[in-house]
Amino acid sequence: MTRGPAPVIGMDAALPVAEARGQVMRFNHSVRNLADLVIVGSGTLAFVRLRKVQCLHGPPEEIEWDLRNEVNMLRRIPGGSVSRELWPYSRYRVLRFFRVEDTGLVELGADGKLPGRQAKELEPAKNPVKTVVQDTPGNPDQAPVPKSTEAAE
Repeated sequence: MTRGPAPVIGMDAALPVAEARGQVMRFNHSVRNLADLVIVGSGTLAFVRLRKVQCLHGPPEEIEWDLRNEVNMLRRIPGGSVSRELWPYSRYRVLRFFRVEDTGLVELGADGKLPGRQAKELEPAKNPVKTVVQDTPGNPDQAPVPKSTEAAE
């Protein structure tokens, strides 16, 4: 017995993303299933649940509230080395990716990693060494010369 239609639009959009992450196992649509698919690859095991939402652009807290039944079902799966993921999608086949933690949702990239991790690695040093070129017109780092010494010379 099922409740509602199978996530056909979401599955069509999610399969290429899931296959890029590893081997994919799909489950038949049922209310009793904890997940819609499982991804095995690159040292991770991810249980993924797909759900259609009306408002995809909300904050993670709002999406967690709207999909609280699905989040609670995913929390039944023991965490640790297993990634419990919720992939909400819109009617336009746009996906968002979240890891379900015990305390809330964490947004992921399509590759299953935190999106800010790569940006932090490429971030420049906090106090870079500045090279000041003296006597360059318009250089904001050059100290201004007092007018009294210019007139004395």
